[in-house]
Amino acid sequence: MVIAAFRSRDEAIEAREALQREGIAATAGPRDESIERMCADALGTNFDVVVDAAEAERGIALLRRIWPDEAQLEALAARHCPACGASDVARLPRLRIFLVVALILIAGSVVFGEQELFLLLIGIVGGLLLLTPRWHCRACRERWR
Repeated sequence: MVIAAFRSRDEAIEAREALQREGIAATAGPRDESIERMCADALGTNFDVVVDAAEAERGIALLRRIWPDEAQLEALAARHCPACGASDVARLPRLRIFLVVALILIAGSVVFGEQELFLLLIGIVGGLLLLTPRWHCRACRERWR
C-alpha cells in the first residue's frame, strides 16, 4: 500500500529509510497507479513510499511524527503555555478587534469631518494589534506569539 507521496525522490528515500530503521519493510519509487493508496493524492507527487498492508498504520503513524502537518505544528505549539505548560490558553482575536475599532473610527471621521486624523488612528491601532502577542495563558498570564 502507498502510505506517503512525495514530490522529490530524496524525500521518498528519506521516508523509506526512516521506516526501515523502525523495522518496517518499505520501498520508494516512481508513482504507480496500480498500487492501493492510503495517503492523500497531492498534486504534483511523483514518488511513492510503499509498505505491506499489515504495516501501513504503523508506518503512517511514524511518518506523521517525523513530518507533521503545518496545522498540527501550529496547534501543538499554541495549545500549551511555554512558561508553565498549562493547556488553558486563549487566542486574541486581533482581526475582529481591528475591524470593530476601524468601523468606529470611520464613523467618527464622518461625524467629525477629520478623515486624515481618523485614518492615522486606524493605522496606529492596526500597528499596535500587530505587535501584541497572539496567545495568552489564563493560568500564569504569560503572553507569546
